[in-house]
Amino acid sequence: ANLIINGKAFDVDVEPDTPLLWAIRENIGLTGTKYGCGIAQCGACTVHVDGVAMRSCGVLVSEASGKQITTIEGLAANGAFQRSFKFPNRHRAAGECRRAEGLRADQMRELARLHPHVATTAVVPVGLTRHRERLPELRTLTGAEARHLAQTVEGWQREFLHALGTRFVWASDEVYLQAGRPLPAAAAYEGFPVIEDGIGLVRRFSDGFGRAIRRLPPRVATPRTITVVTGTMFAPRLRRLLRAFSVEGLRVQLAPVANDWFGHGIGIAGLLTGQDIAAQLAGRRLGDEVLVPAVAIRDGAGVFLDDLSPADLAESLGVPVRSVEPSPSALVAALLGR
Repeated sequence: ANLIINGKAFDVDVEPDTPLLWAIRENIGLTGTKYGCGIAQCGACTVHVDGVAMRSCGVLVSEASGKQITTIEGLAANGAFQRSFKFPNRHRAAGECRRAEGLRADQMRELARLHPHVATTAVVPVGLTRHRERLPELRTLTGAEARHLAQTVEGWQREFLHALGTRFVWASDEVYLQAGRPLPAAAAYEGFPVIEDGIGLVRRFSDGFGRAIRRLPPRVATPRTITVVTGTMFAPRLRRLLRAFSVEGLRVQLAPVANDWFGHGIGIAGLLTGQDIAAQLAGRRLGDEVLVPAVAIRDGAGVFLDDLSPADLAESLGVPVRSVEPSPSALVAALLGR
């Protein structure tokens, strides 16, 4: 296959159905493109193909042949870019952990020296699915490790804010949620420059929800019960937010859904499947309507990742199902039946 990567042509001897990620890393030796979740969701393997950002683990070599491919190495050569660090955990001894932590600090400071050409960095835990046969043994962060990681990143932020005038590096919302720590104030996100990497989504949603519920009506004309579906990671935070949602005649119940399809290491709402929602809500009193996160539904196709549609889910549950965009105003409007 003929691959044009960062302006250079490479003749790669691989099968046409080889994932582009493997060709980039194993055959060409560009290792800035990382293996993360393996299901084209986490973004660690993102490259640009003819100017369009694509997950290279889900692109075949045959599909990319002859097209202009840009990796993170190419972006670094061409100007400012943003960088995400995906940090899985191996089962390490304490001494190995300390050495790894020192290495990451050195890497972060090396990137900081490239500022402003490297605009920002994001520290994001890798999403580990249960589909990891014949792959290295990895695990997710423990709560204690997440707390330590958040503290480490905040230490870097203080250092870089003094040296560069910007915090430069942010820990993802997942780190704070897993650590059980309060998220930083909105001002600490400096305009949310890396929100697409999951940096500040929860803070922005929480603040927006607080503003949205200031304008609630005192009651609804027709009493109703609503079930809100979310992933296990955001559920504790969303439950606290919903406690402040008080409208006479309206009962809201939260339904966290564990991800049996990809594995319980995946707790975000965007990777929920229709089958998991159906199985875990079956037999429950769901009320008048079920709200599911629109981020779990594939754009264009209108179906969950397992090809079930909201209509299929509604038929299975015997209750109307509505997909809701991930914004405070959209959630409040759906809860009120608007």
